[in-house]
Amino acid sequence: MLGPEGRVFATDVSEVAIDVARLNVQRYGMQDKVEIRHGFWFEPLEDLKGKLMGVISNPPYIPTDDLPGLQPEVGWHEPKLALDGGKDGLDHLLHLCEGLSSVLKHGGFFVFEVTYLLMHCI
Repeated sequence: MLGPEGRVFATDVSEVAIDVARLNVQRYGMQDKVEIRHGFWFEPLEDLKGKLMGVISNPPYIPTDDLPGLQPEVGWHEPKLALDGGKDGLDHLLHLCEGLSSVLKHGGFFVFEVTYLLMHCI
């Protein structure tokens, strides 16, 4: 639960995802708590360097060569942009990890989703 001063800054590179997020923010009356920004990972957060208490992410983590083998319904709901994690599935996660120190406060946290198949790499 966000305290009275808490705010959420949500970013996405997809205009469609941004539009859906904005609709949800309005639908649930969270305009005072949630700010949606368009751009690639931390790029839209330049003004918040060193100010975030935490980062929560669901980065694309499926290796490119595994995409054709996914269940068809996955592709019905998610664009390739949201799934393709590069050759080994770690491209976006590595990019996030490299940028964390620039946006997080000292003692901040990072929570992310990844397949158990990549846990040995992390």
